[in-house]
Amino acid sequence: RRSSDLPRSIQLVSRQRTLLKLRWSLGEGETISHLKYILRLRCEGPSVRALEPSTDNNPGQKVVGIELPVEIANLMEGLEDGWCPVWFGESMSCKVPKLLAGMVYQASVRSFNHFGASDWSQCVSFSTAASVPFAPVGLEIIETESKVAWAEARPNGSSISTYSLSCDKGSGWNVLYSGLDTYCLLPSHAKGVPLRLRVRASNAEGDGPWSAVVEGSVQADAPNAPVLLCSSVSASSAIVTLSNKDGIPHGGELVISCFDQSSGSSTPFCQTHFSAFPAEIKNLTPGITYEITAVAVDKNGRKSDTSAPISVSTKAQGNYKR
Repeated sequence: RRSSDLPRSIQLVSRQRTLLKLRWSLGEGETISHLKYILRLRCEGPSVRALEPSTDNNPGQKVVGIELPVEIANLMEGLEDGWCPVWFGESMSCKVPKLLAGMVYQASVRSFNHFGASDWSQCVSFSTAASVPFAPVGLEIIETESKVAWAEARPNGSSISTYSLSCDKGSGWNVLYSGLDTYCLLPSHAKGVPLRLRVRASNAEGDGPWSAVVEGSVQADAPNAPVLLCSSVSASSAIVTLSNKDGIPHGGELVISCFDQSSGSSTPFCQTHFSAFPAEIKNLTPGITYEITAVAVDKNGRKSDTSAPISVSTKAQGNYKR
C-alpha cells in the first residue's frame, strides 16, 4: 500500500531557548505500518540565514541540518526557500536542538515507506523562548577618530536595553561606557595608554556574554592650555600659579616665557621650565612691566596652545611689598 496519507496536527510539546519538542499524528483511523517521517524546519519571515550551521563566535546558535541517507535523499524536493531537514525516524515526536532563541520557526512533516511518500503537511509556526543577547562582534579601535565601535548584537527575542564597554588599562576592568549606541568616544584618560577592551549587550533576560578582547591604543590628546595667575611680585621676581588643575600634564612641565614690554622684542627676556606650582620667576629687572605666557608640554613632547598672557610689573628697587 502506498504511503499517501498525510501526517496531521503537528503540536508543540515544550519549548526552550534553543530547543523545540514536537509531535504529530496521522488521520483518524489510519494504521499504516512501517512508516517513517521526515521533519523540515525554516525561520518564519526573511531570517532564513538562521538555518545556516553554527559559527565559532556563537557556537550552537543556529539550526544544524541533518544529512539524510542516500536512499531517501530524493524525498527532499521542496526544500527550497530556506527549508532544512532536521530529523527523520519512526517516532511520531522529536526534539529539534541548536535553534536560535526568540525566533519563530515553521515546521512541516511527511511520511514515507518502501511504497513512496506523502505530501508535506501544512506548515505550523512555533517560537523558541527569549534569551540574553549574543556577544557583539566586530569590536575595534578606530584610532583616527579616537573611538571604539562594534556591530549590533543579536537580541534573541528581547530588545537590547544597553551595551556595556569595559576597559582594562592595567589595573583591572572598569566600565567605560553604558548605553544604546554601538560606539564610544574615548575620554582623555583612556588615550595614550595600552588598552584592553570588551563589550557585552543586555536585555530583559539578563546580561549576555562578553565579546572577544581587543587590545590597542590611541594617541593622547595635546595638553590643555594653562591659565596663569600672579600671586605676588617683588623687584626681581614674580610668583605665578595655575587656576586650572590640569594645567600641568602628568609627567610633563610648563614652559613660562617673560617678555619685556618696554623693549617691544618678540624674544623672551627669560624662559623657565616648571613641573610644580606655585613657581617663582627670578632675575627680573626692577620697575619693568612683563608679559608672561606659558605652554604645557607632556611627557611625549606634545605642546598645548599658548596661555592667555598676564601682565606683571616688578617693583622699583627698594620698594618691595608682598
